[in-house]
Amino acid sequence: MYRAGVRGLLALIATVLSACSSSTTTAPPKSAAPPPFGYLDMPSAGTIVSGPTIEVSGWVLDSSDIQPFIKVSIDGQPIEATVLKRMDRQDVCIANPSIQHCSTSQPGFTFRLETHRFVDGSHTIRLEAANKGGSAFLIATQEFVIKKKTCLVLSVGEAGGVAHIGAIDALKDAGIRPDCDQLSVGAGCRPGSETSSF
Repeated sequence: MYRAGVRGLLALIATVLSACSSSTTTAPPKSAAPPPFGYLDMPSAGTIVSGPTIEVSGWVLDSSDIQPFIKVSIDGQPIEATVLKRMDRQDVCIANPSIQHCSTSQPGFTFRLETHRFVDGSHTIRLEAANKGGSAFLIATQEFVIKKKTCLVLSVGEAGGVAHIGAIDALKDAGIRPDCDQLSVGAGCRPGSETSSF
């Protein structure tokens, strides 16, 4: 009799616990919005920049955010957001017809940086983006090279020409080979050849 009562009590407890666990439901986790996506057009991997400026351009698009945040950095140093100019990219919108706000979001961007702020050699550019929902994505990491031109300016005249011989020999000994040269004529200069003759 005692054992039957205990068994009945245990069965009742098990039934109550089972009912409680089946009635408790947990809400499914809220899925995060997909991150932005895009492409870094310039500088492309392996680009050699020899001019006075670097042109950076690309595009970023997001399915939920009209204008996601764009972050560009070179060698870990962020580029000021104020220099970045947004623009329309019809080619991007045609390739992504499901994103209806593409035409109004101006997914393209471009800006120029002066090369004098960077040393010659290899540099790393990173393009990242984030939307208002907190989803962020590293879009591109690429290497490019800066090689600023070294120009040699020579003056004309017999005395000036003789003086140049020693200077040119010293440049040769130091392994410096100018990319261009100029001859000074009076107060002005006239362009010489694009490659030095020595």
